[in-house]
Amino acid sequence: MDKAKGPPGRRAAIFWHLIGDGVVEGDHIRLRGGEHPVEVQFIPLSPGGQVTIIPGGDSGRHVVYYATTEGDLRVMMVVTMEQ
Repeated sequence: MDKAKGPPGRRAAIFWHLIGDGVVEGDHIRLRGGEHPVEVQFIPLSPGGQVTIIPGGDSGRHVVYYATTEGDLRVMMVVTMEQ
């Protein structure tokens, strides 16, 4: 679980940098396909929130989770893999 507290009068945000050319599929990102796929899903633990995914150039993607209002932000990142 990740959490952040915004400064007074501002929204909180959490940033991740994911390596690779992940494919955005709804509320999750497929980091690797094929025989052993890997996916990441972001689950909000506080009311509201907005995920923004920004291409990070050659090194992958930047994922930003913003609170929709002032105050605290909590979100869980779940990684699933098939073996």
